[in-house]
Amino acid sequence: MKKITILSGKGGVGKSSIAASLAVLLARRNRIIAADCDVDAPNLALVLGVKKFRKTEKIQTSEKAVIEHKKCSSCKKCFNSCYFNAIEWKNDKPIINNLLCEGCGVCQLVCPENAIKLIKVENAAIGYGKTKYGFEIISGQLKVGESGSGKVVSYVKTKAEKIGKKENAKIMITDAAAGIGCPVIASIAGSDYVVAITEPTPSALSDLNRALQMVNHFKIPAGIVINRYDINRGFSRKIEKFAKKENIKILEKIPYDRKFVDALVNLKPIVIYDKSKIKIFENIINNIFLRENKMTDKETKEHLKSSMQQYDDYDPIKDRADALRFGNIKNKNILDIGAGKGYLAILAAKNFNCNVTTIDYSREKINIAKENAGKEEVLDKIRFKLNNALDISFKKNSFDAVVSFNALHHNKGNYEKIIKEMFRVAKDKVVVTEINEFGAKIFDEHLFPTENHKDMAIDLKELENKLQHYSRVKRFDRKLMSTFVCEKNRDNMKNLINEFLDKKNVFAVIGVSRNPEKYGSKVYIDLKKAGYNVYPINPNADAIFGDKCYSELKNLPIKPDVVDLAVPPKITEKILRNCKKLGVDKVWMQPGSESGKAINFCKNNNIKVLHGICVMVERLSSSRGKANLEKRQKAF
Repeated sequence: MKKITILSGKGGVGKSSIAASLAVLLARRNRIIAADCDVDAPNLALVLGVKKFRKTEKIQTSEKAVIEHKKCSSCKKCFNSCYFNAIEWKNDKPIINNLLCEGCGVCQLVCPENAIKLIKVENAAIGYGKTKYGFEIISGQLKVGESGSGKVVSYVKTKAEKIGKKENAKIMITDAAAGIGCPVIASIAGSDYVVAITEPTPSALSDLNRALQMVNHFKIPAGIVINRYDINRGFSRKIEKFAKKENIKILEKIPYDRKFVDALVNLKPIVIYDKSKIKIFENIINNIFLRENKMTDKETKEHLKSSMQQYDDYDPIKDRADALRFGNIKNKNILDIGAGKGYLAILAAKNFNCNVTTIDYSREKINIAKENAGKEEVLDKIRFKLNNALDISFKKNSFDAVVSFNALHHNKGNYEKIIKEMFRVAKDKVVVTEINEFGAKIFDEHLFPTENHKDMAIDLKELENKLQHYSRVKRFDRKLMSTFVCEKNRDNMKNLINEFLDKKNVFAVIGVSRNPEKYGSKVYIDLKKAGYNVYPINPNADAIFGDKCYSELKNLPIKPDVVDLAVPPKITEKILRNCKKLGVDKVWMQPGSESGKAINFCKNNNIKVLHGICVMVERLSSSRGKANLEKRQKAF
């Protein structure tokens, strides 16, 4: 099921109206399902004419603090610690303001009497309905004053995906919130394509830029729709220049028309209210599905495919474009392993703005690829070199990325050596695509009957394992082939994790509580069971799980090597100053404990920092890796 997300950096640019019309037209082509993930202000169902859901479901995705006043000693620690001012002081007792409480758990952490606990609260409702246009819609609605919109969005998407699979839907349309916050990030997660709606105003362009930076971070392809482009044609041209600079396609420019407003008033998508607008939205859909998978014109595509016997599941242009997209190969200096007919090099140079060096051991193949590149007028961006991939004649880290598209199986007996060479000359990443067993069968029976791909094909699981010796690997599976994206810079992270997890290190865990279910407590218990020398820090406890507890870092009997933080970001920032004073040079911020300010403090003060990853997960992963290595060593 293809997932298309409609977003806008700025609110009020026509996002939901456009999403509704795209959904209606896509439903005429395929089975679809729609998800309204703008849970703070959902309106997609309204635009699609759904006045009442057939079913609603109340959900709980957030927590609130509750005080047992019988246990409360009125010490005011919770009142003084609440960052959100959600605790009021009345009649010498703390009172929780549920509208302000974010459920962060600081009050529970600092309470010496264990009088505060967090409980699940009903914070949203999910509506299930069917539009008159024949497709299901799932809509989330956050309750007034409630938090946890990102979790609600994830719940809505999970339900939509489940129903979509049951309905055999081919496409899921998601209407995201405006902005770049948590609900938007949750909306685009797992998307295959993002449609960014904007308008010709300075604020809209600024917000569009921020939204697309977020989308690019997650390596999701995107296109831009300029709504009401003719209210300021000069600024629309600025948006087009921005799109060209960022190598993002303008899917369509929609002119201003009062009928869009009339359609909304009548609770109808514009393509239903005014059928003359259908062509505009058909153009958007066609451009979404064409995107960078094809060359710039029909003649180019026919030229590149002229020597290919076609098969429904094989498109030599699309498959190479997908490999480049999966690897986020844009605006880079790349090495292309194997000339072929020049398809990948031409795509990378022409559609992904790369400088390309293509190597091959066959002069004949290089000449064919060079001829095709000349026809596409990209010879100035592609360098061809006669070179065997088993011994690449370039220095270490010569290229931003190295790309191999179905080249390794031609050297099946020596492909490990080619992998080693690719990682040697790649600075940032290596992208490898190889056919699978089914792909080999199709190649032999339909595409290249004179070759024997069945015997040439590489075991992809074995390939993935070999790539993992060099870096972490992200795998993208398709019907005929798989692409493996290897980020070299992650090796530095792995080395840093190993340095932190050295058994000689003394750990101090800040955020431990008497409750064994709390995150900090789980970290402390896990490290202790794993055999680390670890100290608990809690200013409100003398002992934790039978172990002596310390109020702060300076009171520990020895200086810790690693400080692990499982506290809110504001507390993290305060503790880091103490780390600096004590000379602690390794800090692990558990997910949710970090902040930009805290991370920058560490970098500016020569403190090694890990953040966004869990020490328990990484320790377990490291332990398994060592165990597997020991098994391999024993086998030899």
